[in-house]
Formats: sequence, structure tokens, C-alpha cells
Amino acid sequence: MRKFSLVIAFLLVVSLVVCALAISYPKLAPYINKITQKTPDGYLSQTYSNELKQARELLQDEHSQSVFDSSVTMYNLVGDSSFNEEALKSLIESGKFKLPVMSETQVYFNPAVALKSGDVVIDAGALGTADGMPMQRFAQEVGPDGKVFAFDPDPTDFETWIASLQATPDLKIELIQKAVSNTSEASQLYILPWGGSSLMWNVEGATILPVQTVSIDDFVKERNLERVDLIKVDATGADLMVLQGAAQTLSQFKPVIAARICNTDKDLFELILYLNSLGLGYQFWLDAHGSDFYWGRVLYAKVVE
Repeated sequence: MRKFSLVIAFLLVVSLVVCALAISYPKLAPYINKITQKTPDGYLSQTYSNELKQARELLQDEHSQSVFDSSVTMYNLVGDSSFNEEALKSLIESGKFKLPVMSETQVYFNPAVALKSGDVVIDAGALGTADGMPMQRFAQEVGPDGKVFAFDPDPTDFETWIASLQATPDLKIELIQKAVSNTSEASQLYILPWGGSSLMWNVEGATILPVQTVSIDDFVKERNLERVDLIKVDATGADLMVLQGAAQTLSQFKPVIAARICNTDKDLFELILYLNSLGLGYQFWLDAHGSDFYWGRVLYAKVVE
């Protein structure tokens, strides 16, 4: 009888604890999920082994393969969803992760990107860097006979940039407040709490704004463009969609591609495999610019005649 009473008491206590957790779970959930979330060692290689092998084999030189291998190692160690800059810093300091040779050239300006006077550039995610430097340098290199169509949906500082560009009419830049994607339609833009914006990442604390998306193919047709020489992509998670929405433009003009690959772990292979699947003859290079390995990684793709 005493044992029976103890069992009843124990079950009652367990029930009370469960009820208490159920009531408070919404508040505790972020912390519980963070504690219990597991990132298995080697998760990227285990999950996408075939895709990684195919993408790596398409890279043109040892430096590109070194950047690729270091990226895989990084994601295998820390995962994608749990990644942050402090994690990478700790890995480097502990000796578990060794940086590849970093390029001293500016982000998006690998030798594969050799713009010349009169070229036309489509910059998808033009204000992704605080100083807008790539957009301005593109304009300097294409000169007065060229053109840079710079897309960015984020309203932050947009008017300031409009005024700045009006004060420098020698830079042939048209700034367009739309999000580049695979379709042209009304959508939602998430203004991220740490800065920047995304069509894909509806994270806690994000502000939701209406936005108009446009595909590169639709824009090229609308403007009757006779050439596109470079497409630069930094679309915060929508990078593959940007290229998918440019399939006709890629086929017609075969522009050079310069795409940041730090937005998701799958960028590392998805962009290469998609461009290769088009059968247009693209060749691929990876580079890591400056001193920031995570944010400085860029994929370059070029059709070599």
C-alpha cells in the first residue's frame, strides 16, 4: 500500500512538472531548442556528399578547391543554422580550423571579372555592403558608355543613396528599389534585426515590409537590353532564385557571374551545379577576399570561348 502511494505521489509530481513546462514552454522554447539542438560532426559532407563532389570537380584551380575544402570543413564543424562569427574565431584560435590563402583583391573583383568600357552590369543586392563600393567601382570600370543597374529592396538609406548618385552623374548607375528573384510579383521583405534584408529569412525580430520582386529575364526584356556582361549576386538566401530567374539572359549573353556564397551552406554547391546544368560552358572559380573568410567568399563563373 505504501509503495502504491509513493507511485501515485511520484506521478502527481511528474504531471505538475509537465504542466508547468507546457505553460511556460513558449518562453523557454528558444533556450530549450538551442540547448538540445545538435550539429553532428561532418553534417554537410554526410548530407550532400554527391553534390559536393560534383561541384568541387568543376572548380578550375587548386586555390578554388582550397577555399571550397575549407568551407566544407567549417560547415562540418559548426553547421549552418548554428553558425556565427564567434564560432569561426574560436575554431581558428583552437587550431581546429586553418584559413586558406586569402586574396588581397576587393570582393567581387577576381581576375575573372574584367570589365571594360561599355559593359552592362546587373547588381542584385547592391547595398549589401555598407559603402556600396562594388556598385561604384563597377560604374567606374564600365565608364560613361556602360551602365550599372543596381537593385536593392531595403529602404534603409535608400533615399540617401539616390541623392548621393544624383550628385555623381558621371557614374552611370540606376538604383532600383526592387528585390531580384525568380519571378516578378508582389512579395514580402524581411528587414533583419542585425541589419540587411531578405526574401527568405523570416527570423524572430524581423520587420515585414511589402516589396516588388523582379526577375532578371523580365527586366532585360522590359528594358530591351542588348547586352549583359556581369551579374553580381548578394541576395541573402535567394541567390539561387536570382540565377534561376536569369536563365534566358544567361543563355543569350553568357555574362560573368560573381556571387557571394556565404548566405547558406548550400550556396557552396547549388549555384555551381545550377549554372553547369544549363550547358552553356561556364567554368568556375572560388576566392576568399580580405581577412574575413566567412563573408569574403565569392563564386566566379565565366564562359571561356
